[in-house]
Amino acid sequence: MPRADHSEPPGPGDSSDRILVRVETTYSGGPFNATVHSKLWMTSGPYAVGHLDGGRPWTWAEVSRLEGWELGRRYRDAAGEGFWLHRTTAAPAPHAEVRSRAVGTSVRHAFLAAETRACLMICMGGCRHDRELLTAIAHHIPPGADDLLAPPLPAPSEQDDGGWRVRYSAATPGILLLEEAGRPIVRVSISGSQWTAARLHSVGAALFGHVRRQAD
Repeated sequence: MPRADHSEPPGPGDSSDRILVRVETTYSGGPFNATVHSKLWMTSGPYAVGHLDGGRPWTWAEVSRLEGWELGRRYRDAAGEGFWLHRTTAAPAPHAEVRSRAVGTSVRHAFLAAETRACLMICMGGCRHDRELLTAIAHHIPPGADDLLAPPLPAPSEQDDGGWRVRYSAATPGILLLEEAGRPIVRVSISGSQWTAARLHSVGAALFGHVRRQAD
């Protein structure tokens, strides 16, 4: 397992949403002055075998500095002790890629799964968000994108807070707009047959929360 920076998923595969960390404990010294040594091994789960082959031990300090992962429950079985790490939306989505480019005064963010575009977000007049929003939206796109049209979806409830509103297009399914004082500033369009109303609503909620926080 290559040594990673603190934002890289720590597990044996980038697609892992949770990782079982095995704790290997050894002792050195005599019975009255023994020193405890711990090694942490990243595994895909309780039944993973050969996790010592080709891997490397992690330290407690390295695990504590990981970004995008949170500590879960302790785990114990016949093989020993450990604990779970769970991926959060701050970690890159394992199935998605984001490509961004400026077009005139706007910025276009294309979200791809398996090299196929599943979502396009256009920031009109430039971006008013950070990378965290793109990561959050990427977690909500379907893992299997295709070239079909998005299915007709029931529009989720609109989100409104003062001068901010997320509006879902009635004329064109799969379109949502973020408006500030009635003026559209972000347009999101989805494509592919794997989309659901719940996924579209999650994209709208992420967009509404992140951009509004940045403005505040």
